[in-house]
Amino acid sequence: MATLEKIRKRSGLLIIMVGLALVVLILTDLLSSGNSLLRGDAVNVGKINREAIDVMTFNSLVDERIEIYKQQSGDYSLQNASRKDFADVIWDELIREKVWGSYMQKLGIVVTPEELYQRLKSDPNIQQAPVFKDQMTGMFSDALFQNYIQQLQDNQNNDQESRERWRQWLNFEKAIREQTAQQKYIKAVELAIYVPKAFGKMELYNNNQYFNVELVAKTYESIPDSAVVVKDSDINAWYRKNKQKFKLEEPIRSILYASFSVTPSAEDEENVRKELISYTIPSEKVNPDGTIEPIESFLEAEDDSAYVATRSDVPFKREFIRESQLKDQDTIFKGKNPGFIHGPYLVDNEYKLTKVSKVKFLPDSVNARHILISFAGAQGSQSTRQPMEAKEMADSLLAYLKENRNQFDSLARTLSDDKGSAVEGGNLNWFGPDKMVKPFSEFCFTNNKGEIGLVLSEFGFHIIEILDQKGSERALQLATIVRELQPSEKTLEEVYAKASRLASVASDPLKFEQEAAALGTVIRPVNDITPMQEFIVGLGRNRDIVRWAFNEDRKVGDIDINTSEGKSYVVVKLTQIEDGKYRSLESVKDQVKEAVLKEKKAKMALKELEDAVKGASDLKTIADKLKVGVTNARVNFTSNIIPGIGNDPKAVGYICGLQAGLNLKPYEGEVAAIVVNVKSIEPVSDTGEYDNYTKGLENAVKPFVRSQIFESLKKSANIVDQRYRFF
Repeated sequence: MATLEKIRKRSGLLIIMVGLALVVLILTDLLSSGNSLLRGDAVNVGKINREAIDVMTFNSLVDERIEIYKQQSGDYSLQNASRKDFADVIWDELIREKVWGSYMQKLGIVVTPEELYQRLKSDPNIQQAPVFKDQMTGMFSDALFQNYIQQLQDNQNNDQESRERWRQWLNFEKAIREQTAQQKYIKAVELAIYVPKAFGKMELYNNNQYFNVELVAKTYESIPDSAVVVKDSDINAWYRKNKQKFKLEEPIRSILYASFSVTPSAEDEENVRKELISYTIPSEKVNPDGTIEPIESFLEAEDDSAYVATRSDVPFKREFIRESQLKDQDTIFKGKNPGFIHGPYLVDNEYKLTKVSKVKFLPDSVNARHILISFAGAQGSQSTRQPMEAKEMADSLLAYLKENRNQFDSLARTLSDDKGSAVEGGNLNWFGPDKMVKPFSEFCFTNNKGEIGLVLSEFGFHIIEILDQKGSERALQLATIVRELQPSEKTLEEVYAKASRLASVASDPLKFEQEAAALGTVIRPVNDITPMQEFIVGLGRNRDIVRWAFNEDRKVGDIDINTSEGKSYVVVKLTQIEDGKYRSLESVKDQVKEAVLKEKKAKMALKELEDAVKGASDLKTIADKLKVGVTNARVNFTSNIIPGIGNDPKAVGYICGLQAGLNLKPYEGEVAAIVVNVKSIEPVSDTGEYDNYTKGLENAVKPFVRSQIFESLKKSANIVDQRYRFF
């Protein structure tokens, strides 16, 4: 007790000490990771217009969008999308919202409630939604649309689902409002585009004026590389002068990697096959007390579903398959009786052992009637009732109809949400097994005439009565034990040992190459990886490698062993880090050397041509000195091609600026140095009317302007993207 009293007296001191320890721990973590409390980098995914976007807010937006996607697509395990995909979408939306939003506010561009309503109801998704169509006319109904919005608003506080539906509607309104404001601005910019008459005249001549020329050309490619000396000082000077060509929009990384596939070995496959075979043979086990207990085989099992459940990677399927619908290997079960076993057999990387569990005869067609109780959100539904309300109503109706089947007709006419069959008392007449949705069809074709029950489909709750059945076809219930082929621990260890062996020599380029060849793999380069890149050529989706490469502590030469989605071990070596405003000379040296080589050849070709022109009065003399021919061509400003020379827009522009006659001054083009004789300039029919050309120029420039408006706003918005740290 005395000790407890001492602790109580010093509890304030203890709290302070614990608090200080936590602060030290947090500071240590932040400082060791290279982050700064002042910059807030540890909790921000980036900045837009100097406004920080914290990771918690951003993650909640991503989670919200993922949930909407799952509900709409049914892709609950995200097989067709990744979290990074949604992070990209949300980031782009935030940029649009904050960049456009601030700009619209500055310009005073607003969207009135009346404008918003008109845009909402003219949206194709709204216009085509069955819930907003008048049942009599089939046309869009303003009244139904307004009523729907009002109900969403009135019911928003009823439950979580209602709140979520109202929130989604507000987000839809927000998106339409922003889109409308943006379109207003874009339209205003487009209306400001004006092409003067002089430009129209110029376009007329550019399109229709042809120059008939003869020329002598000294092409740069005719000069061998060995005739040119390129010094490091030349490369450095060219790079400094043309650095702007290598501007980096974002940091980049380059890597080398070698991949080792992780696949089941022949031994792994044989072990799975033997395991399945063991299920076909009665066996026994010895209990701790020494007694022997028999283990039933698959053939002896009375409860096939329980037997499969404890041994299969795939759940037991209770459905019956008509023998006419059996295909591929399953056709072997036609005519077989319960107890027949086939396998093990391999299908798409899975070993299977299949038993005919039950045989049943199913009708070919059924006559049934139903009452549909729909709910808000069900396919084609106009109902506002919640799913639980619909379930309670359907259960009550079912219980009543089981005792009062003579009331089915009248209740269907008054209560069914399937208006097409309601007028017939819910009667659907005769239909085949593939006519109705699966839950509905399964009830009608696996139960007997006179059965009444309740099933749920995407349309709502169906109270079904089977009125009659015709025909009969043999159907089988197949019990299948499925075992997916997976690499064993032994196989994983063997593959990892290979990857480790290669990683151990990766720092030595020569040994890296030699060891990779010895281990049966190849080293692949991947250049210019960006921070938010997801796909790596040859590996598919792999954010882990990208995030590893962009880790702030990473250095050129670092090596890692990565598991690529569990399908392979990948040895990765970081070969390049580019974080500056421009690419480093080292990374573009080959490219710069080619440019310097071309420039030097151009000067050499121009000098040769200048020497050949001296003392000459015609092109033939010049051509003979250069040991080339005289080229005849018909040149137009809209084509960059000069026959016999190649693609040279610079030379085409030069020629189209000349007057008729011989011009012996050499000109340096893109691919050749030339001298030209303009033999004739074809006349152009000029009526003084240039409207078609000015309109054509306007129409040509509008799409470009439209696409560049947002890009230009983004460039001035001071955007910092640090999402790669979190995604």
